[in-house]
Amino acid sequence: MFVVSPYLFLDHRSALADLAVEREHMRLGHFGSDLGPTWLSYLRAWFGGIAGPSLALASAAGLVVFLAVRRRAWAVLLGSFVIAYAALVSSFAMKADRYLLPLLPAAIVFACALAAELCGRLAGAAPGVPMSREERRARTGPPVGGADRAAGPRSRSDATRSPARSGIALAGVAAVLVLPALPALPALFTAPRPDTRTLAKGWFEGNVPAGAFVASEQYGPPLLSPLELQAIDRDLLPALQQRGYQPKLYALISVPLFQVAPERSARFYDPALYRVADVFVVSASVRDRYLREPARFAAQLAFYDTLAASWERWQEFPANGGPGPGITVYRQPGHAQVFAARRPSPGAPPVLGAGPQSGGEGYFYYNLGLNYEVFGFVAEALPVYLEGLRSAAVDPVSATGCAERAAGLLERVGRAADAGALLESAASQAPRPADAARLRALRSRILGGGG
Repeated sequence: MFVVSPYLFLDHRSALADLAVEREHMRLGHFGSDLGPTWLSYLRAWFGGIAGPSLALASAAGLVVFLAVRRRAWAVLLGSFVIAYAALVSSFAMKADRYLLPLLPAAIVFACALAAELCGRLAGAAPGVPMSREERRARTGPPVGGADRAAGPRSRSDATRSPARSGIALAGVAAVLVLPALPALPALFTAPRPDTRTLAKGWFEGNVPAGAFVASEQYGPPLLSPLELQAIDRDLLPALQQRGYQPKLYALISVPLFQVAPERSARFYDPALYRVADVFVVSASVRDRYLREPARFAAQLAFYDTLAASWERWQEFPANGGPGPGITVYRQPGHAQVFAARRPSPGAPPVLGAGPQSGGEGYFYYNLGLNYEVFGFVAEALPVYLEGLRSAAVDPVSATGCAERAAGLLERVGRAADAGALLESAASQAPRPADAARLRALRSRILGGGG
């Protein structure tokens, strides 16, 4: 791990910070899906879709026999990992069935070792245990003597049939271990269903005009937006366009989702924030988690009620057991033209209500400002970026981006001095030295007239 991940040492501060974030995630859990004891949830998952009842029982019995009773060396080595890993993941508040997958190979080894042991006994001896002289004599019969010679062939016949019985038993045990997985086998040979997000994307590009303002929960259709467009390399974009890459561009804004302390998203579920939006996309992956704890997520559920009562349900893409979440598309009535076509102004940019910083404000304003700027509403974009600057303490990355975009707008309209003052103010408030240095370098370029 250390060889292929050298940045654990080269950038150890970032590595430790990321580990701290994951530690908090494991401690607090994944919102809406972590009710009840972790070990009980994993026990149900282990006997259900991960190992299945027969493999789960056989592996548990094998663990007891070879580790606790016989204390075989290989079982001690393998069992120590099983016990330590199971104890570790069960201590997390975070639950995910996939966390049990590392235990599956070890479970198969214990189950198969137990099967071989039991079936070997049908052949007359357990595998790996030498037979005593009396056992060998009972198998082959005495070498001499009339009556003994008569008994000899019968013993050899029994010895011939014992491996056959063992083989049949082993095949039967293997079938029992495999049976729970057989119902899922046909699905491996059928054509996979298309992902609902792919279906929704195709429908959007065929039915929703370019330039529409789309607010979407996480796990919605992957639409091209100003935020995505700026991430494409400038040298790559012309080459893509020459090859026919012309997807529709939407003013897409993502509704923040918090895996830890998820109630922080409540302030982003204010209907007033989306008066300028043409479309709102609800993802079942997000909505269903909120529905599990209605008292905790009352603001989010009230917003869904507002959508159902005041917006028009336009299109739906049910999951139906396939990949991707269920997706519901709402259209706001009364918008004769989409966001980009509403000139000279599509409407005042939304402003978050008063309240403590949740951690998503800077990203929200940066995303919103890009939508206004790219579609030509520069006067509206500037105050949006300035709002984003207030989030420097909790989201320095987004705040730095807001400062850079705001300075660029001021420079474009001939207000270089104002741009320089804004950058200096933002640099003085930046919590990270690297961000402050970056902002001051941009200030020097603008005020110095550099390219």
